[in-house]
Amino acid sequence: MEGFVKSVQQDCAIEQKYFWFSSIPELIIKKEYTRKDYEDILLKILKKVQGLFLKKKKAKILEDSKDGKPDINLDDVVITDEDLVPLDLFDRVVEELENKARDRNNTIRRFIKSCQ
Repeated sequence: MEGFVKSVQQDCAIEQKYFWFSSIPELIIKKEYTRKDYEDILLKILKKVQGLFLKKKKAKILEDSKDGKPDINLDDVVITDEDLVPLDLFDRVVEELENKARDRNNTIRRFIKSCQ
């Protein structure tokens, strides 16, 4: 996961603040990540980032709309090639997943220790 995170931060970053979500598939192919890595780790990160970004994008559309009625159906909102995704959103998702994994490992260690 660390290699993927560094690659996104270095290869996909724009002005150290944003990245293009649409550039991720090319990065995955270029770096030759395995299917297992993609399914076990990378997909979790990407889906979480996508969900959070779309939530923010929909909120912005609602905020910008007159009388709370947007011109488009919010269910049709997607990440486009022009969208710049904040890199800190990506970093926050990675940190959250790392913390969950660390907490899970600590729980397992405590359980094993208590069983001994």
